[in-house]
Amino acid sequence: MSGLIRELVELQEREGWLSDQALSELARRLKVPEHRLQSLTTFYPHFRRSPAPSVSVGVCRDLSCELAGGREAHRRVSQALADRAGVELVEISCPGRCDQAPAGVIGDGPICLNDDAALEQAIDDPRGLIFRGWGQGYSKADPYSEVRDHYSTAPRWAKRPPAEAIEELTEAGLRGMGGAAFPTGRKWSLVAEAPGPDKFVICNADESEPGTFKDREILGALPHLVVEGMALAAHAVGARRGVIFIRHEYDPERRRLEEAIEEARRAGLVGARANF
Repeated sequence: MSGLIRELVELQEREGWLSDQALSELARRLKVPEHRLQSLTTFYPHFRRSPAPSVSVGVCRDLSCELAGGREAHRRVSQALADRAGVELVEISCPGRCDQAPAGVIGDGPICLNDDAALEQAIDDPRGLIFRGWGQGYSKADPYSEVRDHYSTAPRWAKRPPAEAIEELTEAGLRGMGGAAFPTGRKWSLVAEAPGPDKFVICNADESEPGTFKDREILGALPHLVVEGMALAAHAVGARRGVIFIRHEYDPERRRLEEAIEEARRAGLVGARANF
């Protein structure tokens, strides 16, 4: 499923939308029934089945933006775009930019709808919309001060028995943040003890609840910590593959994460040539 979604995303990025002919050709190339692709394109609103306008402006309709004046922002933006040809205005669900409420997106770029000058500039030049939130040095929460320090912990752990990582987690009392607060050490030990040769490390970066965007900040500013944490988990539980599920609204963060994965691959931490 994830492979099909990636193929559809890349196809839409190239073509701008998903035509019947393009889906038929993709189905033949991937050797899958066309109805599987059709079902995905109708389920996920990110996929377009008709030609895209020159510019698409999405206005968040969910709670955080509503409380921050989203309805007025929608009215103001609608009036500003009334005479613009080739510009589409649509309502969208929470794009995970509650700290910029009332939030919107132009293409895949996030923007605060209260910044009229930035909005006008982004509509005129949507490719020039750059998310400014990173690149100002590393967060104080980052235990690594320089890029050369990235992935320094995982290789050291590779020389120790996997059970030691689980034991240390158990002693630290780390708990999951998904709501149940299940002890992380206990969870890892259950996976490590489970029968079967194929195990996976899954990172859920969907985070679709309005008002929640903590994972977005980690993915954007400290993506190498996510990659190394998954590598440590894989070492501890005996997994050979990892999967990251990331929502399409986090396109800038996805690109940052892909850069971090490539950095980890070059460092020999992940991939076919991993020495970890």
